[in-house]
Amino acid sequence: MYTSQTLDTIRKNIDSIDSTIHDLLMERAALASSIAAEKKQRGMQIVHPAREARMIRRLLARHHGALPKEAIARIWRELVGAVSMLQSGLTAQFYCESRDPENFKIVTDYFGSVLPVEYVSSAQQGIQSVAQGQCDFATLPWPSESAQAPSWLVELIELIEQDRAAISDKLPLNIVQSLPFVCTKGAQSARKYITLTRAKFEPSEDDCSFIVLKSKTAFDAHDILTQAGLESNRVLSFSTAQDHYVLLDVEGYLEENSPLLESLKKALSPDIHLLSIGGYPKPIIL
Repeated sequence: MYTSQTLDTIRKNIDSIDSTIHDLLMERAALASSIAAEKKQRGMQIVHPAREARMIRRLLARHHGALPKEAIARIWRELVGAVSMLQSGLTAQFYCESRDPENFKIVTDYFGSVLPVEYVSSAQQGIQSVAQGQCDFATLPWPSESAQAPSWLVELIELIEQDRAAISDKLPLNIVQSLPFVCTKGAQSARKYITLTRAKFEPSEDDCSFIVLKSKTAFDAHDILTQAGLESNRVLSFSTAQDHYVLLDVEGYLEENSPLLESLKKALSPDIHLLSIGGYPKPIIL
């Protein structure tokens, strides 16, 4: 067998580094578990998608060398899924029309390979499971641009509206994430999803917000956006027998009392109701 003092030295160094990495992973997991346990005991929000986005962006910004950035993103997503989520007893549900493995992979790439993700037979089932506390996350198809919006989207909006109006100590229902979370430049997936949970929608420093406008009659959302000085990536209009809805995917983080949201409210006529339903950190493009 061929031996080389140089190779033997390199291999010993790698073994030493592997042990150090493992020690640090165990130490990190212990710290994350302690934080998650404290938050759970105090009834605090355990998972913070905005903080996770900031963390991965920071790591990618400082990264260099032979290890691909895709690996860095996946390693840290696995860490979050395996510790913060799994050790806290969190669960997730997923719905899409096709059980294509590629669809499921987008979800597990975000939640990690060890967190339980259950496929459910309808979007409504996932929405109700989160609302009633039977699971922590529901990942649903991105709302379609078609003229006929899915019925579950109206149900989701109405449920969030009822949740906002209720007096409760529960964390609010919000959309907090868009999947896929990490994309390779030039190969963005046509398969997109939103994730619903009971958590506050927080700023990641590069975000989009979901705003719903609701009225008994149709109205021109583009004109309203222009008056408010807002930029929207997309406007989805749809109606039921009772109401007309417009879902806005707005650039930036709009918190409850932000100047931009106040400008939008001022541009609305009295018969149009505004509802913030969350948002998402912009996907990380590698």
